[in-house]
Amino acid sequence: MKRFLLLLLGYVVSPFIYAQVSSVIFENGDALINYPQLTILENRGVVKQMPPVDAQKLLAEDKQRYENHEKSQVPFRFGYGFDVNYTLEEGIWDYRDDIKIWNLRISSPGAYSINLIFEQMHLSKDAILYIFNPNGTMVYGPVTAAQNIDHENNELFLTDLVAGDEIVVQLNEPLDAKEQSYLKISRVVHAYVDIFSSQSRGAAPCQKDVACFSNYSNESDAIVFILLSNGYEQCSGCLLNNTAQDFRPFLLTAFHCIDTNKDGSLSSSEITNAQNALFKYYLHGEVQMFFIIPIQLTTS
Repeated sequence: MKRFLLLLLGYVVSPFIYAQVSSVIFENGDALINYPQLTILENRGVVKQMPPVDAQKLLAEDKQRYENHEKSQVPFRFGYGFDVNYTLEEGIWDYRDDIKIWNLRISSPGAYSINLIFEQMHLSKDAILYIFNPNGTMVYGPVTAAQNIDHENNELFLTDLVAGDEIVVQLNEPLDAKEQSYLKISRVVHAYVDIFSSQSRGAAPCQKDVACFSNYSNESDAIVFILLSNGYEQCSGCLLNNTAQDFRPFLLTAFHCIDTNKDGSLSSSEITNAQNALFKYYLHGEVQMFFIIPIQLTTS
């Protein structure tokens, strides 16, 4: 029997979601025009380049993995994670008017996208963090102090996937900030599968894709992309209301997305991992990320 997991979510207030962050795509590559606060400090910073990724080997491993398990019973792996230790001591600072700007450029040749895991992140009041690609087609942010994490309680901050094989991480902080921001990037994920492509999982065009059925447009707004806490596997789920119609926040997803060791029960570490996952959905044409705390887990 297939098992499903029902998460009762905390920090969700309709119609807005606590601690949400947007990703915006600019097909014409004019992100830096629309976001004049973004700055690429050219030729002044060291680009952190990841080692080569053997995509064909990873795809062969995935094929074997899906053959050994029913494909629907394992999370979909799309990336390879490099464990790193990048802090504000990396990259470069610049000072302009009343703000200081920090850039860190990260490259992973051949990647369809790059996403990050922050093991530590504390932004000072009025500090703003952005992640964008140099060709100006995608911007993730702003990330603010509202997203600060408690690393002592094993909290993580996962970012969205930013298209391309190079990204710029930028922090803007007021010169007169009473406290200084600090952060630590612990993982860089190289996507060897193109999640942005409709063909990424081998489906034919519009094969059972809700986007192909306009009469389900309202229902499709409830579909959620789940980035698991390791940063390189994904699942999906859907937001649910209840018969009381009181917008009590529920999310329905498959049990195997949380039960990573496949023992049929949830350990404290698996629950912690679920708490650190990233969930995103589309709202008014923009991708919204939100970070939630499951306060009740039930299975059926």
